[in-house]
Amino acid sequence: MLRSLFVSLPAAFLITLSACGTEADQNRGNEQPERDIDHVSGEAAHMERGQETNNGAERNDETAPVSFTEQEAISLLHDYEETLQAFFEEAQAHGQTLESVGEIGEVENELTRILSAEGADMHLNTYFREEDGTVTVIPTEAPVWFDETAPYTFYDNEQGSPRLEQERENELIGHVRMIYSFSYDDRQETWRISDIDSEPMS
Repeated sequence: MLRSLFVSLPAAFLITLSACGTEADQNRGNEQPERDIDHVSGEAAHMERGQETNNGAERNDETAPVSFTEQEAISLLHDYEETLQAFFEEAQAHGQTLESVGEIGEVENELTRILSAEGADMHLNTYFREEDGTVTVIPTEAPVWFDETAPYTFYDNEQGSPRLEQERENELIGHVRMIYSFSYDDRQETWRISDIDSEPMS
């Protein structure tokens, strides 16, 4: 606790001391407040340095990368597959028409839960079409889904942008390395799939 900046002079000072003595005592009395002021200034500076340290720690916390685990990546990829497969299966059962969807914006809302804005746009343009208030699925090859039963490698965000890589091979795509990248949405405070790419394997 900060000490008082003021000290009381002895009561006898008002009655018995001479004018000279009074001036000397007053000078001595004034020395303690000066020391107190220096002490207060030192404590204030210490408090300011402490506040700066705390503010620096808060800034470091704010800039620290948001953790993203391997299991979260796998869960997001499963959600991606299940969401699109549900649309594809419904369309297949109804002549490529999505009867449960009133407008293509509903499909977009589902896709943006799991994909970045750019990824959602790419999927909308590739797989969906709206004509005369009817949303249909464009017949084409489905994406290459992540296969949890096959070997894969996960790179967390301490090594750069998190991604999951997996080699796949079949007659349609050949032998490729699939790369599923992820990004954090600061506004929504959630992770999404930001890119799906493939590289041919020699």
